[in-house]
Amino acid sequence: MTRGTCSCRGGKYFVGVMLVKAYRQFEERVGVTTARRGAKRDMIRDAVTRLPTRFRYADLGRALPAISRPSIARALRELRSQAPELFLYLRTA
Repeated sequence: MTRGTCSCRGGKYFVGVMLVKAYRQFEERVGVTTARRGAKRDMIRDAVTRLPTRFRYADLGRALPAISRPSIARALRELRSQAPELFLYLRTA
């Protein structure tokens, strides 16, 4: 091999280093990608506090399309027992 050309092994190393650097930058910008336990419940609590005083399950479903309706219902039951003042006007219709 002549001097000044990239060998296959050196090229793979360079690509690997660049991938690691890019992933670290991505992780810094986005944050840690692992979900902790209770993350959906926290998302639902935040959405409830942002919604108007009177809201429906459908409103919450539109605000959180990635969370299933049974998960929303389960989290609302738990939150209702912990913080009933958030749910004075919940309409299920």
